[in-house]
Amino acid sequence: MEEITGREFRLYTPPGTTTVYLQTIDKKSRTPTYLVNDGFGVNQLVYILAKIHRPEIKTILIEEPEIHLHPTVIRFFIRQVCSIIKEERKQIILVTHSETLVSSLLAAIREKIISLRDVKLYLTEKKKKQLFLENKRLMKKDKLKGD
Repeated sequence: MEEITGREFRLYTPPGTTTVYLQTIDKKSRTPTYLVNDGFGVNQLVYILAKIHRPEIKTILIEEPEIHLHPTVIRFFIRQVCSIIKEERKQIILVTHSETLVSSLLAAIREKIISLRDVKLYLTEKKKKQLFLENKRLMKKDKLKGD
């Protein structure tokens, strides 16, 4: 989370209580806040990454993880997801409308964070009452075949 968001994450217990909060601190301004006040995007990332890192889960489907995230955070998130796939041998299926997410994935392939053979992209299209899946083959120069 710290690499993705640029924020530190700490457990905080106010003196004289047994209540525990997850506190975040902006690394540049050193401004603390509670996670609940940090915005929906950061909160959903905590949940997504907690699910991904569960050892018994090998395949996870995430629908539109980019919602409520800044484009820079999307890029760092995709890099982290690619590392997790490679290191922990997970299968992650992402559903997105985000060009930023797709271009971040292509950049991760170019930077060899993830292998071209470990990624599949499908374009879905609905025609009348039928749904069509088109396998978009990745070329070696960050291009999708047919584009």
